[in-house]
Amino acid sequence: MKLLAAADLHLGRALGGVPCQWADDYSPRQAWHDLIGRAISERVDAVLLAGDVVDRENRFFEAYGVLHSGVARLSKAAIPVIAVAGNHDTAVLPELASTLDGLNFVLLGVGGCWEWHDITDSAGRRLRIYGWSFPAQHHRHSPFEDPLAPGADAPAMRLGLLHCEYGQAASAYAPVQSHEIQDSGIPLWMLGHIHVPQCHTPGNSTSAYYPGSLQGLDAGESGIHGALLIDYDGDAQPTVTPIPIAKLAYLKISLPTADLDCRKAALTQALCQAIDDALDDDCADIEAVVVDLNLAGQSAHSASEFRQIVHEFTENAIQDLGNRDVALRKHSYDIRPLPEEINLPEIAGGSDLLGTLAQAIIALEAGNLNDPVASDMLAEVTRNVRRAEASPAFDQLAHAPLDAAAIQHQTIAKAYELLGDLHRQRQQLQERNDA
Repeated sequence: MKLLAAADLHLGRALGGVPCQWADDYSPRQAWHDLIGRAISERVDAVLLAGDVVDRENRFFEAYGVLHSGVARLSKAAIPVIAVAGNHDTAVLPELASTLDGLNFVLLGVGGCWEWHDITDSAGRRLRIYGWSFPAQHHRHSPFEDPLAPGADAPAMRLGLLHCEYGQAASAYAPVQSHEIQDSGIPLWMLGHIHVPQCHTPGNSTSAYYPGSLQGLDAGESGIHGALLIDYDGDAQPTVTPIPIAKLAYLKISLPTADLDCRKAALTQALCQAIDDALDDDCADIEAVVVDLNLAGQSAHSASEFRQIVHEFTENAIQDLGNRDVALRKHSYDIRPLPEEINLPEIAGGSDLLGTLAQAIIALEAGNLNDPVASDMLAEVTRNVRRAEASPAFDQLAHAPLDAAAIQHQTIAKAYELLGDLHRQRQQLQERNDA
């Protein structure tokens, strides 16, 4: 018996930080279609959906057509869909389910009560699937407060389907502690809510998996996304294999600048290699990559020079790098000058602007905020960051505020960039005077 499990499709949501040309080709809707194709080609016995199938309650009309057509394709292939509702689709998924009469779609646990559904494969083996759905957008109690009974004539093959926050004693999203999963009497659980793939083993005979979001929805969901193939080969505890589905990946890539030539061709080659290293052999179907790029390390070239090269690279929103397209969403720089180029302690001995800046960098790196210039620099950067974070323009964005250590690190990086630019300006002026 084979099953394909997925979670957090969020049908109706637009991907964040991608070029507009990619909006349709790499949407959650497309990932759902690709999941259906894989289920049919694998000849699975059922598709499992662990909640947040639809993004929001107001996405009924956006999700109706794509969900209906997908379930119809699976029903035609004699593949049932078994789902639970999560915190995003508490009301809309039951409403959508009511429109799927005549199709093989089962929504378990509506209203926050445990239900089960049995499926049987061609060999006559029976699997019981237990499920619980969110009764409201927020649910601060464990689903296991409502006792989960195995039911009459429960087979050895049992699987749980749940949208929850695992390993939490308190949460607004159905907190579940590890011992509750372990004591459930169900050997395998497919969970939704956490968008990063995870595996938990609360007991020797119990496993709980988060498949993660079917398609990464923004840069915070980097890496490869897809579903889990569950294969019962005569044992109560099956094999579980990740199956890449998403054709777009978000990646965070850091390129060391020590040996990086400051040319567009060199940057392109290094970026291609880093992307290939981040995507293993199983990711041949990845067609598009959104990159957050960080250039870091010592270099004879300044951050300003590298920034100019990156600007040339991004003149086109999408770069065709042969086997896949690449878009740079964000680029940052943490570049230090070579000691032989800029001797920081020596410059810090001066009383001019360069000396004052070098003294401030040394103080910031040592965490010495008694230096007035270093303290003023850090305070000004912190005020600007907090002002930006409080801006209405950022209200709708999911972002964590920068902590003090991150702000200090960014301040040092920018100070080094300024020091390098000033130092080069001084050298150029001296060369002109000597000429």
